Amino acid sequence: MKYSLKKFQNIIALCLIAISSFSQSIEKVEPPFWWAGMRSPTLQLMVYGENIASLTPKTSYRGVKIGKVHKADNPNYLFIDLLLTAVQPGEMKLEFKTGRKTVLSYKYLFKERLEGSADRKGNDASDVVYLITPDRFANGDSTNDTIAGLKEGLNRELEYGRHGGDLKGIS
Repeated sequence: MKYSLKKFQNIIALCLIAISSFSQSIEKVEPPFWWAGMRSPTLQLMVYGENIASLTPKTSYRGVKIGKVHKADNPNYLFIDLLLTAVQPGEMKLEFKTGRKTVLSYKYLFKERLEGSADRKGNDASDVVYLITPDRFANGDSTNDTIAGLKEGLNRELEYGRHGGDLKGIS
């Protein structure tokens, strides 16, 4: 049997596609679970797995619809906006497809929330963490400018050097 180079290249390409689809896996999903009955009608999942952005997510879980899907510059990340309406506790089957073929399947858990639990209130100001870099503020206490064992000394002239700001200088 005689094969042309073009047919041989097509066969190799199909084999490589088949092999790569078997090697895909989901390594991480954040958040790892969610609670049924949360007040917010949206949830964004971050999915990490080799070349996951080449696949299309689908679900038929009652009370959950896939809104927008965001692809990052890195093909190993996919962000999925879920639209939630009256979600019940249970395992949502999240399928990742290429065309009509399901390549991967992932079970995402919606946990039951206990009545009267602290998480019933939703998010408020107590859930916020604010990070600041005191070094870039005023130097309110010059006695802490030199630290034993620290190689880099205080030098406000260097853009990326230590500037000597501290908690006293913030207030």
